[in-house]
Amino acid sequence: MRVYSKMMLKLLAMASLLAVASVCKATSTSLLDELVSQKSAVLDLIQRKSTKRLLAFAQDEAFADYFNAADDKSRTAAKARIDRLSLNLQLTLKLDSVGTLNNAGGVISRANNGQVDDHTTLSVATPTFFDEAFERKPNSVSVSIGHDFSENRCMVMTYATPIKIGNVKRGVVYLSQKLVNYQLPFFNKFRSEDGVYVVAVNEAGTVFADSRLSAMNVCRRSDLDSTQRTAVLSEQGLCTQTLLESPLQERIIDDGHDNRYEIAQQKSAFWTVIGVKKNPVKKNKKL
Repeated sequence: MRVYSKMMLKLLAMASLLAVASVCKATSTSLLDELVSQKSAVLDLIQRKSTKRLLAFAQDEAFADYFNAADDKSRTAAKARIDRLSLNLQLTLKLDSVGTLNNAGGVISRANNGQVDDHTTLSVATPTFFDEAFERKPNSVSVSIGHDFSENRCMVMTYATPIKIGNVKRGVVYLSQKLVNYQLPFFNKFRSEDGVYVVAVNEAGTVFADSRLSAMNVCRRSDLDSTQRTAVLSEQGLCTQTLLESPLQERIIDDGHDNRYEIAQQKSAFWTVIGVKKNPVKKNKKL
């Protein structure tokens, strides 16, 4: 029978505890990674579908007919087709709005709330997304966050692409979706009571989906600008800027108050999904 010394038994016990801790940490990390991956996949699916439908719409011959029209009658007929296509797309995909802009940012056509807006009542202000979209290459899409055209001023995600007829850019076509479409997958199918939350942040640093908020709050806070919105949505736990500035491979970061948080990130072309494990463990104080 083999006899172990007390020191050996202590070492074996410590090794067992370390092994268990390692397994628990690996399990926690893998679950956080999986959660972030799931939420990122949902957003990427929305983005791919929206991009595909928008680019297909932008290729319709109605735009060439409109911009190349030889007379007002032909242009009016082409616009009527653009209106019908816009309305059909808006209703089919349950979008906030679908619109066409000329090369100065003026509205040519816009379907909104189940109807084509009267041209005489359209806003003359150039949408904030126009310049970025117009400068893009054909068959590429800009994605941005801004306000919709309603009195409620809800936040929307807008996909936009330039219209090129021949070798000349003639305008921009776009579709907008309310941010509730992005918030619902985070809120309805996720519970944050277990000390974990997930946020989605665009390139400008604006949080547009947060598992700690209900879908309704996305619209209620829509009057905030990007800086204020980021601050309000990040009022619990780590600030968004700290999360965005941390390297993607970083797993543990500090909040500046002697607390440590476990994080997981997944970056796509237009946004970053960040998972954070709350209930931080205090760092060991130096003796």
